[in-house]
Amino acid sequence: MVRVLSVILFFLVTPSSLLAAEIWLRESVVKKHLNDILVTIQATPDHIGEKARPIKQDCNLHVPLRSNDIKVAILGEIKNACSQPEKTTATYWSSKLKPLEGQIIEAKGVLRVWLEHAPPGDKRQCECDPLPRYTNSTPNHMVQLHPLTQLGNISFLEMTRGVQKGDIPYIGYRGGKLPSTLNRKRISIRRVSKAGETYIAIKGSRTGYSHWTLLAVVMSIAEKRKDGHVFDVAVVHRDGFMARNLRALTIKGTAADKSTESLEVNDEVVLFGIMRLDLALIERKAGRKWKTIPMPYELIVLDIMR
Repeated sequence: MVRVLSVILFFLVTPSSLLAAEIWLRESVVKKHLNDILVTIQATPDHIGEKARPIKQDCNLHVPLRSNDIKVAILGEIKNACSQPEKTTATYWSSKLKPLEGQIIEAKGVLRVWLEHAPPGDKRQCECDPLPRYTNSTPNHMVQLHPLTQLGNISFLEMTRGVQKGDIPYIGYRGGKLPSTLNRKRISIRRVSKAGETYIAIKGSRTGYSHWTLLAVVMSIAEKRKDGHVFDVAVVHRDGFMARNLRALTIKGTAADKSTESLEVNDEVVLFGIMRLDLALIERKAGRKWKTIPMPYELIVLDIMR
């Protein structure tokens, strides 16, 4: 019994080498973007996908980015690239964007940190290390601009909405799976100093479960930000309400953001969006020693349905 308790305690308080995803981001970068919905960086597109993914996979086009503003692999993802404009082909956006490869241009989108496409084994990604060469359109990465809303002078805001091709919607996961998936996740966090720079280190198991369709009840009036709105919702699942409220964010200039103007407390809505780590909470809780906490996440809302 003592041995079992020791093993349990070890996994609760110590980040295990078996955990497969670890990223170190500069504290200055995290603090700069704590409350941002949209960020703008100077970046170089590299190995843009040859075609958009099909609707059954998410309809995105992958746009790998290299940047000195965030010095780890970054993946830009354009929503509805397989379906917009109407009657488009899977290669339309790839052909349009390929000439931008190798150029340093402005890239704008939602900064999303998610422990999904980590390097194999227990290799970490750190802004302190040289950035490896990309060899395909999905390099190992845990940082995204997702959705990517602008690349150079090309805007994707009108495409940043619920994902659909013709009569076929992309739904992702439903709220009933939250208790058995994301709500069971734990991450370990700490502040690390190296060569005069302080980093926020995040370590945990690989995490998929990106896209969600959630039945929810609005719990707060949407707060206006410079780049969108923020409000709290209570997620409904088969056993009632999720134990804690979920923070929802909308992107300025999108239909979902405009919909927040008419939201009232206790409204029942269906939200479609993508999850990201809550960097504000992680930064606030990270100390000089490893600390294991429930994985904090929030929803980037792409569609609000009544």
